[in-house]
Amino acid sequence: MPLYKQIDAYKDAIDAIRPFEGEMLRQLKAYYRIGLTYTSNALEGNSLTEVETKVLLEDDRPFMDFIAERVLESEKEVMRLLHIPH
Repeated sequence: MPLYKQIDAYKDAIDAIRPFEGEMLRQLKAYYRIGLTYTSNALEGNSLTEVETKVLLEDDRPFMDFIAERVLESEKEVMRLLHIPH
């Protein structure tokens, strides 16, 4: 099947379930909000993972609280690797 026919078939399948509503619409918005924010930040050199980006966007914590927690987790991991009790 030619590529353009495959593309048309995919578009027809998507159009059959439009308009997006309810849970599907919520999931699509969350996917793009988090995914695009993560990708944009990664391109700019940010080292946050996609999961960390999701936590920042969805939690009501201040950014500095998030960073402080991340630093503490890193320090604990270093201490664990060096076999230093904490």
